[in-house]
Amino acid sequence: MGEFAFEDRQLDELFSVPAAPVVEDAEGRRREGEESATEAAAGPAITLHQRWAAKISEYHDQVQPKLPNSRTRAESVGHVDTYKRLSRLKRGEVRVSVEEARALSSLPGWSSFVFPEGSEFRVQYEAALSGPLPVSVRQGNRLVRGGQEWAGRISDYHDRIQPELPKSEKLAKSFGHEGTYQRLAKLRIGAVRVSVEEARVLSSLPGWSSFVFPEGSEFRAQYEAALSGPLPVSVRQGNRLVRGGQEWAGRISDYHDRIQPELPNSRTRAESVGHVDTYKRLSSLKRGAVRVSVEEARVLSSLPGWSSFVFPEGSEFRVQYEAALSGPSLVSVRQGKRRGGQEWAGRISDYCGRLKSELPIGRKLAKSLGHEDTYARLMSLRRGAVKVSVEEARVLSSLPGWSSHVFPEGSEARARYLEVSPQVSPDALTVAGEAAPSTNYEPWEIALVAALTSPGASPQSGGPSAQPPPVAYPRVPSTPAPVRR
Repeated sequence: MGEFAFEDRQLDELFSVPAAPVVEDAEGRRREGEESATEAAAGPAITLHQRWAAKISEYHDQVQPKLPNSRTRAESVGHVDTYKRLSRLKRGEVRVSVEEARALSSLPGWSSFVFPEGSEFRVQYEAALSGPLPVSVRQGNRLVRGGQEWAGRISDYHDRIQPELPKSEKLAKSFGHEGTYQRLAKLRIGAVRVSVEEARVLSSLPGWSSFVFPEGSEFRAQYEAALSGPLPVSVRQGNRLVRGGQEWAGRISDYHDRIQPELPNSRTRAESVGHVDTYKRLSSLKRGAVRVSVEEARVLSSLPGWSSFVFPEGSEFRVQYEAALSGPSLVSVRQGKRRGGQEWAGRISDYCGRLKSELPIGRKLAKSLGHEDTYARLMSLRRGAVKVSVEEARVLSSLPGWSSHVFPEGSEARARYLEVSPQVSPDALTVAGEAAPSTNYEPWEIALVAALTSPGASPQSGGPSAQPPPVAYPRVPSTPAPVRR
């Protein structure tokens, strides 16, 4: 092993069974090895720290430009637990996570309020802010880092020790990368298989791939195979890996790049470029064995000849493809299967655009337009089973008759709607202080841009800057909808 040799003690540490994970309860109290049945069954659900970061961002959206210094205000917007969490962070009762630190750093004044200059816990915040972002997934009763996270940690490790090579455990430990050092050691001795993400990162770091996988090493072949393979983004459901539409779209695109200008009609050719699974997927789509996703439909439509090959004219499954191609893109955040207010606002707007002058009163019609879930969401809002979000309220207020239909006068749910809805009429709707644009754009289109680009939108949404629809979302103007009288 030369200069990368390990003592027996170190090897024992490398292959020892990891300790039980440390989890935190609703107020951040630490407890070891405890798992709820729901979390254990959920597989790679969003981590606890990611949930806190999302809740902090949502809390900010509800109370801005105020600071999180009022428990009464927190209770009024349903964020008393988030208020308690921030108080515990401020007192140092729990350690701030990387995700929370990054969320706080993006909210004006919040990081200084929770971790003021001179506070003994400010150091923890700054350390978390500069640390590598964990993207661990859960397998059984332990947290397992995936290739994506290891790639990020390797990249961060390199940035901290360059131009050194990763051969000193002491140096790695001083930068908080002892685990990354051990991972590279395992890759070098073949104790674990290198992932596509790790191989790609190592290939971009001068000297690192040659150090971890030297020429002549029996594990060099694994590295080279991973380096040329397609990037996997699979998720786990129960005991099996399931690829989502987003991943299949990426794999189809990569498959096309490797065999163009050929069509995907040869299994032998697919095997030669490492895409036999993608070939099988396209064959399943062609036979109608599986339903095409929005993402797959959009990618296929951009690849010359591929959509016609997989869904030829006259095929009974061509209709599915065309419906998916024009359907709304699903961008749900997985907490169970929960969609955020941002997505529901977009879906409601799309639903209205398809109904034109109709009100959302027919479930059968909603189903025919691919909006059965949106219809069910509106009915839940009407019954008060769920709280309306700011984004939904803004969109509904701009759709003639929709807010009155979903929140009729005298209903209990109307109070919540009035609390969060903007105090403007659809006719006087403005975007970022500008006059409403040309009437060639319908009110629901203008409202969607307002909801997606307003300062109240989530800082993580990353939408276009607040501009009128022709600038923020250029498109062919729609024909004005007939006015319902």
